[in-house]
Amino acid sequence: LEYLTLAVFNEKQPFESKARFLMAFEAFLRETERQGRNFLLIVDEAQNVSYRMLEDIRLLSNMGSDDQGLVSIFLVGQPELNLKLNQPRCRPVQQRISMRYHIEPLSREETRKYVAERLRTAGKNNGADIFTHRALIALHKYSHGYPRMINVLADNALLLGYAGEKSRITPAMVKASFKDTLTRGRRRRSLWKYAAAFAALLLLAGAFGITRTGQDVIDRAVHKIMTLNPRSSEPARQDTTKSEK
Repeated sequence: LEYLTLAVFNEKQPFESKARFLMAFEAFLRETERQGRNFLLIVDEAQNVSYRMLEDIRLLSNMGSDDQGLVSIFLVGQPELNLKLNQPRCRPVQQRISMRYHIEPLSREETRKYVAERLRTAGKNNGADIFTHRALIALHKYSHGYPRMINVLADNALLLGYAGEKSRITPAMVKASFKDTLTRGRRRRSLWKYAAAFAALLLLAGAFGITRTGQDVIDRAVHKIMTLNPRSSEPARQDTTKSEK
């Protein structure tokens, strides 16, 4: 609502209440309709929208008459969006959705064309030649045909090829990119888990003070977090090796 306040009314300060905003916004939409114009609200990455914000969006969709609304709203997101909308608390939102469209994963041939088109857009006319036929098969296998994953794996594979001074991308490079993506995902989840635990320790320390035993526990937690972060741990291992030599 604050974004709409700034975009529509060019006001940095929010309205006094949600009701006052909705009244002003409906008046704006009616004037827009009178001018023969359409107002579109596109919410990207909608799977990350909170349930409370979905309810605010539903209120916007109620504006206008029963047969024709004053605003067209598009929720665009990953498959997780369907899971969120299927929750019982989202039933009022579902009742306002007039059309759904789900893009199926790309086939192997569509993946090949997709990669060729992306590379052509980047300036390579024969972009498909960069990836071997078997590399494209591997790209489709590990991405399951999802464009976002294709982008990630293809980009990492190109970096591997550049680092290794290779002229073509092989299935092994795609597989290595996939494994690296999985490893970084697990490391990130582990890091957040221990970071959350460390934050809890800091809260306890602030509430009750730090004893010698508590300080030892926090020191071990910090050490664990540092060892999960390769950027923090690798220099330490290098320094130790040098000192041993």
